[in-house]
Amino acid sequence: TEDSIASMLTCIKVWSNQFVLKQRDMTQTDLLRKVTRITPPEKTVDILTSAEIEQVIDSFGSVTFEDIRNRAFFSVLLTTGMRLREASELTMDRWDVSNARFTIHCKGDRIRYAVIGDRALKFFQQYIRMRPKHTSNNVWLQRNGNTIGIDGWQMVFRRMKVQSGVTRVRAHLLRHTAGSVAINKGAERALVQDMLGHASDFMTRRYTREARKMTAAASMPQYSAM
Repeated sequence: TEDSIASMLTCIKVWSNQFVLKQRDMTQTDLLRKVTRITPPEKTVDILTSAEIEQVIDSFGSVTFEDIRNRAFFSVLLTTGMRLREASELTMDRWDVSNARFTIHCKGDRIRYAVIGDRALKFFQQYIRMRPKHTSNNVWLQRNGNTIGIDGWQMVFRRMKVQSGVTRVRAHLLRHTAGSVAINKGAERALVQDMLGHASDFMTRRYTREARKMTAAASMPQYSAM
């Protein structure tokens, strides 16, 4: 994507200037000084609507093990904003029952915490009661007790699209939704940064752009000249 290319180009330019030229003194000039940085156009963060969230949740049955597990997984991602890999690698020894809180190991060997919301907690507890016991420390299991990898969860989301009719639902969209909803409900950007585990607020700023625009528009009558 444009964003990924821009990020990589910035890293290469910094490496050329700071490492090759200044630190190692391998050249007499910055090799990439004439290469222009890319500034991708501003993008609106795509999120699920409340109606779409309910449509997905309603598509799960309440009888089969798989539906109960998948509804719990969907709800945990939506309420915590965890990355797919973070959620799939959760283990039972990182689950604090008394506080409904997970300890998450993030990128860069960092640790953060995620507390599950009330409705999602109800779905999660229902899954835990059905979860195969004494098989694996991993939270998310198949009916036979085997763990589920990233590829397995991606297949689950593909089926979720067909089952619910919400064809754009995907794991990372739940993360975007969690961050955007928090901003729209008044959470400060620094708080959302910590909630989602962003290393810097550069990524978090994407969630605040649309909220600022909507707030500015809603404030127009208050500050209008007429």
